Amino acid sequence: MTFVRTLACLLPLTAVAAQAQSSPSQVFGYRDFTQQSKWDAVFMAVPDPKLAGQHLKTLTAAPHWASSPEDYATAVYARRLKRSYPGVPVVIGPLLTARSKVELRNRSVASPGLLASAGVTIAITTDHPVVPIHFLVHSATFAVREGLPAVAALQSVDRSGSVIYVGTFTKMLFNALRIGFVVLPEPLVDAATRMRSVMDRHPPTLDQAILAEFMGEGHYGQHVRKMRGIYAERLSILRSACKRQLGDVLDVEDAVAGMRTIGWLRNEASDKDIAARARDAGLNMFSVSDFTIKYQQRPALILGFAGCDAKELQRGVSVLASVLEVR
Repeated sequence: MTFVRTLACLLPLTAVAAQAQSSPSQVFGYRDFTQQSKWDAVFMAVPDPKLAGQHLKTLTAAPHWASSPEDYATAVYARRLKRSYPGVPVVIGPLLTARSKVELRNRSVASPGLLASAGVTIAITTDHPVVPIHFLVHSATFAVREGLPAVAALQSVDRSGSVIYVGTFTKMLFNALRIGFVVLPEPLVDAATRMRSVMDRHPPTLDQAILAEFMGEGHYGQHVRKMRGIYAERLSILRSACKRQLGDVLDVEDAVAGMRTIGWLRNEASDKDIAARARDAGLNMFSVSDFTIKYQQRPALILGFAGCDAKELQRGVSVLASVLEVR
């Protein structure tokens, strides 16, 4: 990421902005300027016009073409300046390019995950048209495979603060616990709270208090780590069995989370018909096409694995092989 040029442009702008008495709540191009205004305030609290001039003088003292010693010196200086602005998000990218500049020498697809694990808010970018904008989702996908949490990846490419994560403790703990949760962007919290109060005014207060204590003492995190290990082992068993018995007709995704994965059919057979025949044979299976209306998808089967032990997974794959008439 070419941080030097960005910072060189930002410093004089922030120096001018620092003279403003207040930040507006509505700005053209932003659905909600509140959070951006807070970040602007962090910038404005540090530099002043004289200090900005000193930074620019240092950064432009000598030509610094890519990979030159001068370029390295400006990159080090910019890194030191970045540490003066704690809490400000980092824009990283493009990821799908060669490390052709000194400031990119340590950049990798794993960088977003490393930054997120350190508590840094990130946004993934491309340098369109060199790396086209439609590669943005692919960049986030590769980052997830290298350790970036899936929700953080969605948020990193979201421009409107509309990523919502919905989950339920019914699946994570046990079926009798009828408590769900929603992780919302801050601007949506009040609206969601009002909507929730209209939907149901009697949530299970006692259950929530017990669950909160269970989580606060660290038991929930321990349980999730344990179950992720178990689910990863069961997914590995499923994928190995499918590769051994269905390798010519089915490609099974290596899911990074969840209780189900996708098996892509290599031929153009109807996934709906195959899923229906599998259900007739005793498998609880659905196709990807069962959940689509407008857009046609590649034929694929939704394969559950979390609730099955090794023997059940092996038997299920054998039944699916007979349905697909694989010999």
